[in-house]
Amino acid sequence: MRALSNVLTACAVLTLAFAAQSCGLWDPPGGDSENGSAVPQKASNIPFLTKEPDRYQANITVTAFGEDGEALVREYVIAKRGTDVAVVIGPGTDKELRLIDHSDKKFILNMRERSIRERAGGPSGDDLAEQLTRGWMTVTPGTKYEKLGTENGITRFRVSPENLEASEIFVLYDENLKFPVGSEIYSVREGARDLTFKYEVSEWKDTPDDNLFTVPEGFTEQPDNAN
Repeated sequence: MRALSNVLTACAVLTLAFAAQSCGLWDPPGGDSENGSAVPQKASNIPFLTKEPDRYQANITVTAFGEDGEALVREYVIAKRGTDVAVVIGPGTDKELRLIDHSDKKFILNMRERSIRERAGGPSGDDLAEQLTRGWMTVTPGTKYEKLGTENGITRFRVSPENLEASEIFVLYDENLKFPVGSEIYSVREGARDLTFKYEVSEWKDTPDDNLFTVPEGFTEQPDNAN
């Protein structure tokens, strides 16, 4: 389960991105209340829809850049089919994991080991899907939005959270999908402007692949060791 824990820790970047300073993309999750980097309340003044459709599939790429320019990249596939949720972590790699949530059972599939575990507790696919698709939209109530224009159905917004003068944030919104499909966060310090975070949605499908919600044949069942 260490691999899953590492990926979920990396995903905490999404929730903290609008709350932290630009260098905060590399801070541990949870923030420091004394320094004002605690996760803020969910804002209600977002000028576009952020609710996921009941049925869809999409690829999500999350990239965080360190001060040395080194990039930490995470790839995901998210699929929803009513109450069923599937999240693929590291699709196509030798570390691929799949989280499958049905209304009555939750599973984790290790594609390399061809093993499956039923989860009785801990993070679920739906938890991770929410962080990836909506958690990064957690911003302070005083956040301001400026519509910069629309091109090829994609509207670009400048986002200005309170007390984040050292950062420049942009959100890309697909007017046809009615869903945010990108975000960029830049660090602005001493006249320099550096990209520190990038979120991208691609390969959108209205009909998800049913195979993502099923367990392939030949997988070995493993006991759940989650606390």
